Amino acid sequence: MIILKNIKFIILSAYSPKDIEIASLRIEKLGKYISKKYNTIIISGKPLKQKTKYDIGNSKLIEVDYKIFSKNNNEKKVPTLNKPNKKINKYSIYGHLEYFLPIAPGGKRLYNIRKMKSVLENEIANFEGKIFLIASYGPYFILKLAIKLKQKYKNKIYLIEDFRDMIGKFNPHHSTNIFIENTISKIIKKADIVLTVSKYMGKRFIKYYGLNSKKLYVLYNGIDKNNIFEKSNIDKNNKFKIVYTGSLYENANGSIIPFLEALKKMKKQTLKNLEFIYCGKDFEFINNIFDKYKLNNILTNKGIVNREESIKLQKNADLLLLITYTGNEPDEGIDIISGKFFEYLVSGKPILNIGNKDWELKEDLEIDGVSKVIEAKNIEDIKKYIERMCLERQKLNFKKRKEIIDKYIFEVSIEKFLTKICLAQNQEERNEKF
Repeated sequence: MIILKNIKFIILSAYSPKDIEIASLRIEKLGKYISKKYNTIIISGKPLKQKTKYDIGNSKLIEVDYKIFSKNNNEKKVPTLNKPNKKINKYSIYGHLEYFLPIAPGGKRLYNIRKMKSVLENEIANFEGKIFLIASYGPYFILKLAIKLKQKYKNKIYLIEDFRDMIGKFNPHHSTNIFIENTISKIIKKADIVLTVSKYMGKRFIKYYGLNSKKLYVLYNGIDKNNIFEKSNIDKNNKFKIVYTGSLYENANGSIIPFLEALKKMKKQTLKNLEFIYCGKDFEFINNIFDKYKLNNILTNKGIVNREESIKLQKNADLLLLITYTGNEPDEGIDIISGKFFEYLVSGKPILNIGNKDWELKEDLEIDGVSKVIEAKNIEDIKKYIERMCLERQKLNFKKRKEIIDKYIFEVSIEKFLTKICLAQNQEERNEKF
């Protein structure tokens, strides 16, 4: 591998690698593996809720404070059954406010952008070599700040815009935000490299926003090689456990409703042998929606748990539920590949993904012979799949699953990425000489 001299990486993120949010895992792994080769600084917000374990390797972490607009964030939240309240669509409002204010996520945090800029400039000014600045979107202000510094310091900064989330017309939060939409083409033109978490997302940048294909690099969220993949036994004597970890919605393109509709169609005897286990921040919504569908008797709601407990729940599941897209557009949801998918892979358990039939990693998911991608509109197919799994407790092909895990080891992906930008930088330096 080519190693460049006198360079430093700075990873700019709203999310701290200490945060329990799934978005923090990408920041954590970038810091961990880049710092094996290069001097690396992570500049981020502080965690809203901190996980017990994290590993950023040799990276230096600088966290900047923010104001919080929600109460009792540090209190332990216990799932209770509440009546649903009518709420303002916070995502629609957030999509507009994000263009003007340094906020994230969902408007809960207002960042001190002046402080973050000051910390960044201090790191840049006190280093005489080249700065490789990775700006991880979202939220939007991270990109704006990175571009301002690129314009100020010019060739001293090699700007890498990292899109771990959708933006513009493909992000439901911003679907009506003409301000962000009109700036995307300009934003990506400022980058030296644009990272995406899927091939299809990259194709969209090229088609709709004029991205130069030579600037595109796909870096999947991937798997930490330290995560142990274990073959697990199937216990046919206990209830069939379906586990979901993370955020869930009612009226969105990642809705739980198709799954609930499928459960409602099942025979009572089948439901008696089934348990749905949820852990995540949306525990109140889950209580309410399961009560609405009269399915609360099969629900075990864990609420907010730490990452270690979440992983344990996944490994003890009989089936893991993934919801990537439940809308009606045939070309939407193909590129939604969250870190949760890779986390699920390591569990050694079957995965049901309710999503687009042309989902980018469908072949990789289904190669174990048991896991399945089913479209949200096919309620009957979802029902039959769960019933069959509940009855037969099918064992997946562990050899095939292991091959897919090896394919997405994040450290290997990072080494390939670093090689690419090193070659690009060497070529740039040669061009400057001539």
